[in-house]
Amino acid sequence: MARPLIKDYVRAVLIGAGHEAHALKREHPRWNPGDDFGLVATVFELAALARFGERLDPTALRAFLNETLDDAARARPPVRPLIVQRVIEDVYEPPDDRDDRDRDERQAAIWFALPRLVPADTPQDAVDRLMANAAELLDMHAEFGAFVDDPCRSWPDYVCRSGLADWPTETH
Repeated sequence: MARPLIKDYVRAVLIGAGHEAHALKREHPRWNPGDDFGLVATVFELAALARFGERLDPTALRAFLNETLDDAARARPPVRPLIVQRVIEDVYEPPDDRDDRDRDERQAAIWFALPRLVPADTPQDAVDRLMANAAELLDMHAEFGAFVDDPCRSWPDYVCRSGLADWPTETH
């Protein structure tokens, strides 16, 4: 089960409340958001599905990467667009040979891409539903040890239930 602190932190990142995210880190100096990365990764996967749909269109992905190139160059830590591309592609085609050597770089790319996948004008209730759906998936994973293939509980189903599939983006 995801801890409330990571939920609050991710919600702040998604709604663009950087000051809230920084305040949480200042209030809890020993806490590292990377320690609770399961929820972050699940929210990222749902947000990517909402942004790009059930099948990843290479043109839409290229457009997204082009939109974020300047930000990636200024990011701290630096983020390589190729890694951002890879973590998004992995949502659709999980790699057979996940290499832990680039774990930190992959996590940085996910943190970088996450707020850019969620439009700034996304209603708060949609963000809350996304967070609740991600927490539910994470709990299922913890309980059963792996994602349960339930036709009523697919990734796109969670995206639709969160209201995020209705985002007004140029990619849809």
